[in-house]
Amino acid sequence: MNFYSIGFEYQNITGQSSDILRLQTSYNRRNEPWYFINALPSRLTLFIQKHGEINLNFLTILEPHQIIKFDPTFFSEKDKIYTYYRLNTGKLIPFLESYKIILQSKTVKFGAVTYEHDGGSNSGTNAGFYDIKGIWLANKLPIPLDVYYKGDLVVQLYPYRGLNYLGGAASEVYFDNQRQGLNYLDTLEFKYSLPGASNKFLFNVILDDVKCTKMFIGTVSSSDESPYPDNAVYRIQEPNYVALTYFNPVGGGKSMMTNPSSPFYS
Repeated sequence: MNFYSIGFEYQNITGQSSDILRLQTSYNRRNEPWYFINALPSRLTLFIQKHGEINLNFLTILEPHQIIKFDPTFFSEKDKIYTYYRLNTGKLIPFLESYKIILQSKTVKFGAVTYEHDGGSNSGTNAGFYDIKGIWLANKLPIPLDVYYKGDLVVQLYPYRGLNYLGGAASEVYFDNQRQGLNYLDTLEFKYSLPGASNKFLFNVILDDVKCTKMFIGTVSSSDESPYPDNAVYRIQEPNYVALTYFNPVGGGKSMMTNPSSPFYS
């Protein structure tokens, strides 16, 4: 259904733009190879469940920090990838959450860090002496993690057990640097916290988005989308993201006209 805002300086087409963009991107990338990237220092065993089938089949082994390339047509939309870790006993245990193949995103990172942001105004976190009020840290790995900030151990996250903090899980913690906040381009360092693998370095994460509110450690991600649209608060004097385009600020405390004849609709 098309919904046109009459009498305003913009038009909003709901339920179509994202689908059109997704299909067009999938078509444009049909000849590109797939890349699977292991972001962890752990050996991962991958299984695949083809769309519409029940059985899992062995796919490949991802060595620590390895990148594996697959042919462009190797996967189909909605195939599911399952990630396991082999213990010293030889037993395979589930390690990461399952991932459903998306054709327009052909680079998949295992053990990645993803985040959420507030999607609107950042006024709730602004202060004179910090850029970010605090961040929820959510461990999605089945092992405990140590988190370091400026060289100090500041957070210990329990293993992920399928629950969040509302369910009493200690795998999620709110970190605000003892109410001192965090700054743009600050770095958080993550390490394994296990007997026999104590303080095994995972990666550093740079806080390069002041709108970050929650960080997930150990996800399977292929997201390469643009920033979220500003559907909560219309900002002034900084870029505004609307549908598939963004409009530069005009300054002077003034908002700006959006263009109903943007390239996507022309």
